[in-house]
Amino acid sequence: MAPIPAIHTFSLQSERVDMTPFVGRLVDGRTHDLAFSVQNNGDSWSVVATLLLYTDHHWARTSGALTTASVAPTAVEHVTESAISGGTRVVDSTSRTDVTAGYVDTSAGRVSTRVVRTMAYRNDDTVTANGLAQRIVQSDAGTQTATSTAGGRIVASTRHAYDYPITIDYSAAAYVDDQNFSLTGTVDMTQTLVDSVAGASTENVRSYGILSRTNGVTSESDGHSTSRYAGVDDRGHPYVQVLASNHGRVDRN
Repeated sequence: MAPIPAIHTFSLQSERVDMTPFVGRLVDGRTHDLAFSVQNNGDSWSVVATLLLYTDHHWARTSGALTTASVAPTAVEHVTESAISGGTRVVDSTSRTDVTAGYVDTSAGRVSTRVVRTMAYRNDDTVTANGLAQRIVQSDAGTQTATSTAGGRIVASTRHAYDYPITIDYSAAAYVDDQNFSLTGTVDMTQTLVDSVAGASTENVRSYGILSRTNGVTSESDGHSTSRYAGVDDRGHPYVQVLASNHGRVDRN
């Protein structure tokens, strides 16, 4: 069998949080602790943080301050549950906007930085057929924009954006017993990344699978998947790669 893996299965990318507005605090000569936590952590998470720094080569010591820290401790979660024909629908959503700003007095003068982060999440879960059929439509999107100014002019500006929609359909509505059933499932997942420096990239994976048994004998076991990546290579040239599998084997790349 040669399945098409989900996005980032073998290459989990780290998330970057721009801490530039906090630099004025970090250079005050004191000891500081940086910590990360996962809200509503219902499982075990291992978070490893790495701090990336740039130093002023012309001054032995800089100074500054954090001027804005509009960051909510937690995001407000909204959950609604409603009865629909043949089942139940649950919608879980949350969003937040964090704004931080600060300045650093450097050998090149005062540099002020403002960072705005937006995040929005929504999960729409519909269960029907007495719990034997389920459809999940989930979206997760956000942006991070950082702007640095000195002397009233912009000296640096970056923008990162991501969009990660997933749709899952599962059905065991043809279930009779452990020896007579038909299970089908489809997954459609996409990730779009936009970077003001590196450019944009989009990766999409679509998969379908079926498993059926009749009188204790497997009567059908099959599936197919496609994976398409479009972006730019290390030289900035357009790059497209397509993988496809059918009946458990890769048949196109």
